[in-house]
Amino acid sequence: MKKLLLIFSFILLGFHSYAQEQTRFVYCIIEGNTKFMSNKVTVRIDFGDNMGAYADNRMKDPKTGKPMVFNSMVDALNFMGKQGWEFVQAYADMNAGTTTLYHFLMKKPFSELDKETQMEYLKD
Repeated sequence: MKKLLLIFSFILLGFHSYAQEQTRFVYCIIEGNTKFMSNKVTVRIDFGDNMGAYADNRMKDPKTGKPMVFNSMVDALNFMGKQGWEFVQAYADMNAGTTTLYHFLMKKPFSELDKETQMEYLKD
């Protein structure tokens, strides 16, 4: 009986330690839209925040504050990869039958966010 109880305890301890090691992720969607009369792409990022109807959530250059323009969606994907984001899934929509809107779902481990950003996510 003691052996059975000991074995059962080790099994439960193993499940508990496995549950503690699961990684939490933060997700975002990057949406790319081709510019009028150009092959360049502007990118909007959706982190799931409650943004106003007219909020400008285009990806901006930290130095100039101007919206960033990419050569293609792959260029934007490579930029996000350099920032530590990992590609999950992609899909495309036809926007009014004239332009294509590209959506890339990205994820990043919660532990890789800076402390200030972690606190913002935890307060929600």
